[in-house]
Amino acid sequence: MPSGSLAVIWQEPFLLLYLLVVVASLWKYPRYYDTPLRYLPILLMYTLLTEVMGTIIRDDNNFSINLSEFYYNNNWLIFNIYNLIFFVYFGYVYSLYLSAPGWKKAARAGLVLFLASSVVNAFLEDFRVFSQLYAYTVGGILMIVLAWAYLRQQFRLRQRIPLHGNLLVWISLGILVFYIGYLPIKYIRASVANLEMFSMPELIRPLHLGLILFMYGCFLIGLLRLHRMKNPGL
Repeated sequence: MPSGSLAVIWQEPFLLLYLLVVVASLWKYPRYYDTPLRYLPILLMYTLLTEVMGTIIRDDNNFSINLSEFYYNNNWLIFNIYNLIFFVYFGYVYSLYLSAPGWKKAARAGLVLFLASSVVNAFLEDFRVFSQLYAYTVGGILMIVLAWAYLRQQFRLRQRIPLHGNLLVWISLGILVFYIGYLPIKYIRASVANLEMFSMPELIRPLHLGLILFMYGCFLIGLLRLHRMKNPGL
């Protein structure tokens, strides 16, 4: 990683947590390498890279991915691509780990709905320079529903399968709390962006950062406490 990227990581506390989670995911990889979560380290490294690039593009006028000067510091393209990958991956994981046939069908239907909303949203607003709010909402609600369904499923099985060593339980807890908290923030930012009193980052940023720290803190705890992860249905 370039030295400039490393400097950004040291300046942002949540990026340090991302880095710790990446290290932990590689350290514990032998315990889940043959499960649907085997791509998790790649996603986590991609998350870290996306956040670092997004911060550099936002803050450094010498770095841009847009040809238009008007959108010079716009970093929505990389985040829109990231969100697409994140929602599809975890939707796929939940479709495998949810044991009830109805929930499996719901997860697959939700993925189809999310992909359809992503296509529609891209026609309504330029995917390169605008946050895909409608698609993000569908994806966020899908994550909330599927994470809740998985936690409910595992809670019912807690006498036979300990919860504390189940990585996906911790991931689901983090995802559930994050998207319940962040979806309203997403809409506040989109709907009142032109109002000066709400444009000040100190009003919303601490809550957003707190949600990020909680979610990736859950990821880290899950990795550190991880028992041997089983494949779906075993």
